[in-house]
Amino acid sequence: MTYADLNPQFADSDNVLLQKILLRLGNSGGTTVNLSVSDIEIGAVELKDASTDNRASISAGGAVSVAGTVFNSPVRNGSILTTTPLGAGASFTQAWQDSTSDGTITVECTVRADQASGNLGFTIQETDDPTNVNFTQTLTAFTIVSNVTLTARTPIRAKFYRVVYTNGATPQGSFELTQTTGTVVDATLAIFTVTDPLNSTNTPLGANATFTGAATDLLNFKSVTVAIFSDQPSAIGGVKLEWSQNGADWDLINSTNLFASVAITTQDTVRARFFRIVYTNGATPQGVFRLQTLVHPTAPTGGVQQLSHVITTTDSALLTHSVLSGRPTAASEFVDVKVTNAGELVTSPTKLVTYQAVFRLTTRPYALSHVFAGAGRYQYATIHHTALSTKTVKLRHAVVALEDSSASNVTTIELVRITTAPATGNPVVTPTQSNSGDSAAEATCLALPTTQATEAGAPFGFQEWNLGNTGGVSTVNPPPPLQFQDLINPGSASEKDLESSLPTMRAGVLEGWAVTVDVSAAVTIKGFVILTFTEQ
Repeated sequence: MTYADLNPQFADSDNVLLQKILLRLGNSGGTTVNLSVSDIEIGAVELKDASTDNRASISAGGAVSVAGTVFNSPVRNGSILTTTPLGAGASFTQAWQDSTSDGTITVECTVRADQASGNLGFTIQETDDPTNVNFTQTLTAFTIVSNVTLTARTPIRAKFYRVVYTNGATPQGSFELTQTTGTVVDATLAIFTVTDPLNSTNTPLGANATFTGAATDLLNFKSVTVAIFSDQPSAIGGVKLEWSQNGADWDLINSTNLFASVAITTQDTVRARFFRIVYTNGATPQGVFRLQTLVHPTAPTGGVQQLSHVITTTDSALLTHSVLSGRPTAASEFVDVKVTNAGELVTSPTKLVTYQAVFRLTTRPYALSHVFAGAGRYQYATIHHTALSTKTVKLRHAVVALEDSSASNVTTIELVRITTAPATGNPVVTPTQSNSGDSAAEATCLALPTTQATEAGAPFGFQEWNLGNTGGVSTVNPPPPLQFQDLINPGSASEKDLESSLPTMRAGVLEGWAVTVDVSAAVTIKGFVILTFTEQ
């Protein structure tokens, strides 16, 4: 019987074809046909390569392969590599494992021993050529502390991988090394923060004793956090976060202090491949000591605190370098903020409305003049405002010059505060704006007021002259000019002095300042006063 004898149709299903075969056999002389489950597989699927006739196969471990190439399937396999203790300096070296045989892309190893390993004695390695040592790369490496269980995880990128463990100088009494491989990316490699047992402890330290953590490979991590509490203070600089390129030379050290019974948390980005913490206790033995190190797969971020939180030196901080720029009012592009060669920020403060009041007579000769009948004092210039004032006044300069003294005496000119309003200026002085577009001054300026103001407190500034009769006309050619003296410290009036306060008249307060001439004998004193002030 041939296939054509069945008279197959295009729309025939497998069951219809089977029925035709059975009927044909039944009509061929009573032949008996016995069928078993293995004869026909209903619904079976065959997988093959898209461009060839290579069929897919499935290994006993569940890995799918086509023509020898293994494709990933979610499989994890675990095994105990060894429990045989190692002698002093001895090593366990796993045979190279072919990751393509079962699709392994992650390896996790856990180890515990009763003796410390050699320096960076626990490593996971990979290579594409096991016969060439130059191709061997260390994926992760740790120095194992005695009786501490450590788990290391790493992705596998090369074809072959293995674990190498080298014991320290003391023979082991107990040792176990396990390994789990995965054919899917282990989420713990990417998102989990884990405790670093090599740099954590709860064992109190004696006086001046030191805890030294072991080298931790942070190649797959980006930051560390160390939390510490002790009932005794550390030594000065006793908290040290140390970094090394090779796990042996600790070149980068970040140190701080711990105060008694004050917990601190310090965080740092990864600065080199290997990390450890070194803690030195102070002079008093500890009763309580807690030190925990966490390693993170993400970079550190600033702490979140309530607005009422008081910042202290124990708070974590993110140190940054910033570039300042600003956009001029009439421009669309930003420009750099200027600094001096010394790195000082150059600022241009908003200019305040500035006035200058020149105290002199309105007719020639212009010098202010007052006849003293004896020792006494008189206000030559005043500036004040009332309790209805709306602006704050600051004196920038109060310069004075003596033109003439009619007799020998000691003349002192003072800048003093006044608390009442003077009256009847001789003359009234109108301050001049430095910018003609500014409004007129709110303050009142009077020269030689008939009603003197009440002075309060000690002088803010003064100058003194010990004079004879200066009334003679100079015969020097050219004649000397008048010498003006500032009663306000020039440094205080400087824009660069950001700390000193200037003589001030507060808004809404009746107060002011007077330039007062004080003499020791009967004399006539002539001179000039110039006040420079701002209002805002």
